[in-house]
Amino acid sequence: MITSLSITDERGAVLDHGLNRYERFRINANFSLPNGQVKAGDTTTMNLPANLAFGDSKAFEIRDTDGNLVANAVIDPSSRQVVLTYTNYVETHSDVTGSFFFYVYINHNVVTQAGTVPVVLDIEGRTFDAGSVEYNGVGEARQTTLTKSGWISSDDVIHYQVPINRAGVGLLSAVVTDSLQSVGVSYLPETFKIEKGTWVAQNGSWVFQNGVDVTSEFTVNYTEDGSGFSVNLGDINAEDGYYITYDVVPSYKPADGENFFNRATLVANGTELARVNYRETYKEAGGSAEGYVYSINLHKVSADGGSLSGAVFRVTRDANGEVVGDFTTDSEGNVTITRLLKGNYTITEIQAPSGYQTLADPIKISESDFGSDKSVSRDVVNEPVVTTTTTTTTTTTTSTTTESPTTTTAAPTTTTAATTTESPTTTTAAPTTTTATTTTESPTTTTAAPTTTTAAATTESSTTTTEEPTTLTTTPEETTPPAGSQESSTSTTPAPVTSGDKGSKSKKKLPSTGDQENTVVMLAGITVLSVAGLFFAGRKKA
Repeated sequence: MITSLSITDERGAVLDHGLNRYERFRINANFSLPNGQVKAGDTTTMNLPANLAFGDSKAFEIRDTDGNLVANAVIDPSSRQVVLTYTNYVETHSDVTGSFFFYVYINHNVVTQAGTVPVVLDIEGRTFDAGSVEYNGVGEARQTTLTKSGWISSDDVIHYQVPINRAGVGLLSAVVTDSLQSVGVSYLPETFKIEKGTWVAQNGSWVFQNGVDVTSEFTVNYTEDGSGFSVNLGDINAEDGYYITYDVVPSYKPADGENFFNRATLVANGTELARVNYRETYKEAGGSAEGYVYSINLHKVSADGGSLSGAVFRVTRDANGEVVGDFTTDSEGNVTITRLLKGNYTITEIQAPSGYQTLADPIKISESDFGSDKSVSRDVVNEPVVTTTTTTTTTTTTSTTTESPTTTTAAPTTTTAATTTESPTTTTAAPTTTTATTTTESPTTTTAAPTTTTAAATTESSTTTTEEPTTLTTTPEETTPPAGSQESSTSTTPAPVTSGDKGSKSKKKLPSTGDQENTVVMLAGITVLSVAGLFFAGRKKA
C-alpha cells in the first residue's frame, strides 16, 4: 500500500533549516495498490509517533486527475492516526499508484530540547523512516501586553484570539481596538467573548487559567461602517489577564492563498502600548497555497493592428468588488497586471488612447481563463473616433417695390393733385437649414482564449492548541511567530495520479484553509494519481 515517505517544508520545498515551535512541515506519502487485492471499504492506517502532532484534524479526499474519488482520509488526533478508506474506484481500475501529504509539527510537550528529531511512522505493522528534522527547541514564552492569532475553519469562518496582559503589568484605562483591513469581510457579533483569568507560562507556552466569561460586563462599540470595534477594559491589575475571541466571515468564497489582514491595538492611560498587524492565509486542500501569483496581460491595438499606448484600464475583483488598481499601456501597447489571486475579474477601460473610442463593454476574465502558466492574455482593439462633416445651406427671398408716377393737371380755377400711392416693400428670408450626419461604430475586442486549468476543491479546517500561534508584527513589542510562520509561496506539486482509462486532462484541486504569516497551516491531502494500466475486464467503471 504505502511504499515510501519523505519530508519537505510546508511549501513542498527542501527542508533546509531548523524548525521553530509550532512550525509545520509536510510528510509526503507514495502508495501503490496491488491489482485485485483491494476492495471498496478497505483501509490503510498510518500511526503518528509521540514526538509529532497533527497540523490539522480535518478530513480530506484523494482523487484522480478526472476528479474521481479514490479514497477518503480521516485524521484522528486522539488515536494519532491517518486512516485511508478506499472507494470502488480501486475495483474498477488497475495499477493504481499515487501520492498525498499532510502537515505535522514537533510536539513541544514531548520534545523540550533543541536537537535532531526522527520522523518514523508505523503503517500497518511496518516501520517507515521518513528521515529527520532539526528542532530549535521550545524557547521562552514571550511577555506581551497584547498579541493576536487566528485560524480558518472548514466553513471559511476566520477565528481570532486576542490575549491581553501576558506581561503581568498594571494597566490603567486599557482600551483594545480592532480593525478589519480586508474588503468583503465582516464581524459576527454573536461570537464576541471576553474572559478574565490569569496567563501562566508553561514549557515555553502560555496557558490561560481560571477563565471566567465577563462579556456582559463590557460594551463593544462597533464603528459606523462595521469594519472595527473598541472595548474599554478599564484598569487591569498586574495579576489579571484577558482573552478576547471573536469570528469574522468573508462574503464570498476565498481563493487559494488569499490573505486576510487585521490590526489590533492596546492603549493604556492614553498611550498606545502595542499594535499587532496580523495576516491569516486561506489554503486549499493540497496545501499549494500559490496565492498571489496569477497575472493578466493586455495588448492594446488599433483596428489595423498598430500598438496603442496610453490606454488606462481599471481592474476589479468580482468576488468582493475590490479595485485592484488602474493600469496604463506602454509604448508597445502592453500592460501586465501581476500578483493576482485566481478568480474572476472585470476590466474597464476608463481612458482610451488619444483619437480612439473608449470600449463600450468591460472585459471579463474568468477563473478558468488562467492557463497552466497562471496567466491570461487578451488583445484589446480600439476603434478611432469618427469624424463628422456638417453642410449648411441658406436661402433668401426678397420681394420688389414698385412706385407709381405722380401726375399734375392745371385748370383755370381748379388744381387737382393726384394721390401718390407707394406699394409696401416686403422682404422674406427663407429659414436656414442645417443637416448633420453622424456615424457611430461600436468598438470590437478580439479575445485570445488561453488553455485553461480548472481546480475543484473542498476546504480544510485547522485545530487550535493550548498556545495559539501569535502575531506577525507588534509595535512596540515583538510577538512570537505562530505555527506555520513561513510566508506562503508557490509549492512543488506532486506528480498526478492517473488510471488505466484516459479521461479529461483537467485536474481537480482540493481546497484547504490556513497558511498564515503568523499563519495556521491547514492539513491537506493533495492527490495526484499516476496510474498506468487497464480497467479490470468485465468490471463496470465506477
